[in-house]
Amino acid sequence: MSDDDVIREQVVQTAAQLLRDKSETERKRLMRDLDLTPGEQEAVLKLLWEPPPPPPPSPEELRKTETFQRLVEDVRRGKAVLFLGAGVSMDVDMPSSGALVDAIRSLAQSYQVPIDEKREYDLPAIAGLAEREGLRGEVIQTIKDRIDKGYRQKLPPYRRGFYRLLPYLGQLKRQILTTNWDDLIERAFLEAGEPVLTIRRDRDLRLIPAADHVVVKLHGDFADPASLIVSDTDYSKARGAIAQPGGLSGSLWG
Repeated sequence: MSDDDVIREQVVQTAAQLLRDKSETERKRLMRDLDLTPGEQEAVLKLLWEPPPPPPPSPEELRKTETFQRLVEDVRRGKAVLFLGAGVSMDVDMPSSGALVDAIRSLAQSYQVPIDEKREYDLPAIAGLAEREGLRGEVIQTIKDRIDKGYRQKLPPYRRGFYRLLPYLGQLKRQILTTNWDDLIERAFLEAGEPVLTIRRDRDLRLIPAADHVVVKLHGDFADPASLIVSDTDYSKARGAIAQPGGLSGSLWG
């Protein structure tokens, strides 16, 4: 399952939880407001017919589990690293992958790129389709515009959710890996008055020992467009490079 598939599943699960106690009219309105694709809406409605899942464990119950205790010990010993994906950004109302798919679909249609209306595209697939029509720059700009729009909230996203906890994470905030393209992590560090080093390229890995806080951008970011992993072609190239003998040595993924 790809990162986008995981994210889409999380969106569907969250939407189903939000809509479970709503009337049919409210459900339709909220699904439009949540910017769900037709496929996501269908998956949400299917979940609503199923019994609700059991509630998550309470903090007290969680602390007693073997997995949690082992994780705490790994953190204390400095053997754990934060790995952050789109969920932390979606939690502060940044665009979902479904919203980005819809934006790129509209972009492609405006350039009369053939789109299969019955197909449920994931983000790399539809970005690749537009890219192969010579629209890579436009795809990246479209994604950037949607993310920039997410910044323009009354309370900035880097002051909310996970991001406001960054100053209190101790050793865990020393080095953070992320597949996100936005710079909310860096903004949160700067908001806390803490300098941060952003790593987008293999060649920059040598700088890590000298930095107090490091954000490793495994999929690149907009400050270095050539570093971005967006389309299915980008993913294929990255997998091919990793699969080469010694492909992980000295690399971001290594």
